Amino acid sequence: MNITFGKHKDKSTELILLTEPDYVKWVLNKSDASGPLLKIKNEFNRLIEIFDKKNLIKKCNGCGEPATRFSFYNGTIDPMVWCLKCDPYSQGAIEGKLNILNKYKDALQYVEYFCGGSKSYYKGIIKNMASSKGLSEKIVEKSAIDFFNITNSQ
Repeated sequence: MNITFGKHKDKSTELILLTEPDYVKWVLNKSDASGPLLKIKNEFNRLIEIFDKKNLIKKCNGCGEPATRFSFYNGTIDPMVWCLKCDPYSQGAIEGKLNILNKYKDALQYVEYFCGGSKSYYKGIIKNMASSKGLSEKIVEKSAIDFFNITNSQ
């Protein structure tokens, strides 16, 4: 779906979800959304469900098995990845400084709380999470749309 208004006019919701997460957060927080904005909000929520269901393609930092979750130290956007069997704390993680995240909206809240709501941190964390789920390094319309292709979700 393409956005039909505003500064992101004619861009796909898939591309915006991956490259402008601060805008996505703004749209999701609009409790009074109606008309075209409500359609975009609903589409973002649909795409976030697909994002959250995608498997990680990286291997666990602890054992090398397929990873299932991310960990981020407070204030960072570079993830470590783990399987459900491995405990980051038994691998040397510092107690109370680590955040385990799996979902898009959790990442938005994490950036707000631990990274001061920085636009570059929103972009970085979503890019890093998407990359760990198989998104190519360069995010363009086609790669963004292909990433959300329902046949690629698990």
